[in-house]
Amino acid sequence: MDKKRALILLMAVIVTAILSATMLTAYSANNGRGNSKGSTGLINTRIAVLPKIEVSEEFKERVINVAKGDPDVQKLHDEGYSIMGIIPIIKAIVQEDGTLMTKATGATIMLQKDVIRRAVVNVDLEKEKVMEIVTWEVDNCKSQLLHAYVMSSRLHSLIADVRVKIEASLNFPS
Repeated sequence: MDKKRALILLMAVIVTAILSATMLTAYSANNGRGNSKGSTGLINTRIAVLPKIEVSEEFKERVINVAKGDPDVQKLHDEGYSIMGIIPIIKAIVQEDGTLMTKATGATIMLQKDVIRRAVVNVDLEKEKVMEIVTWEVDNCKSQLLHAYVMSSRLHSLIADVRVKIEASLNFPS
């Protein structure tokens, strides 16, 4: 009966560690401080993993011109933020015959002020306006991610210690 209890305890510790690490990581990724037009946090649900897409200079200029027309973006520019990159937001439409049409309907502009200050500006090119601005400090995110990493490392060590003790008490081979 002791072996069964030990295995149940080990499984409980492992499940707790996995859930804790998952929640801590999710908390760290979503707990950015900043102001926002239209959303909170750092996660934008429209961002997807895409192959590298080259963007023409004309497209970049069009996006920048729309962004410059927004007073909040102009304020960021006046505060010293500079453009790090422009990522197109691509809309894909499957037509009746199955043909796939794609069109860049907007873009995300990534801004940086100094080592720790960042901003993201989402521009809708069909409406010719800025839809969302999110600002945050990397320091805050780094400290939260570091905390999550340290906690998951501690949980990993705890699991390893408990496993060794249980195996030793049950005379399992290592």
